Amino acid sequence: MSCTPNGASEAKIELDRVLSVLEDRVRRRLLVALIDEDSSGETAFQPEELLEDKRVDGRLRTELRHVHLPRLEEAKIIEWDRETNTITGGSKIESIQSIVELFEDNEEALSEE
Repeated sequence: MSCTPNGASEAKIELDRVLSVLEDRVRRRLLVALIDEDSSGETAFQPEELLEDKRVDGRLRTELRHVHLPRLEEAKIIEWDRETNTITGGSKIESIQSIVELFEDNEEALSEE
């Protein structure tokens, strides 16, 4: 296993990055829905279609466009076509699928009371 200059392993950095991306509930919900619908990356969806709350307001739409989708795209978890505002599974979506499902299966236990 290779090490970075500060001594952290590449695997740990990758895990930290994945956990950082998944720390937000909106991104987790989006990924759960995308994986449930099509993890192959062959079908394009509008992000708003995938969220449970069908009432996506202007604030959430802005957060999707300026925060959540860029973050997921940068991590190669999704591919985002800005012109059509559609997303598909990215090159790393299959590698994080089990982590996303773990979060989903344990959401209630992990939630703050």
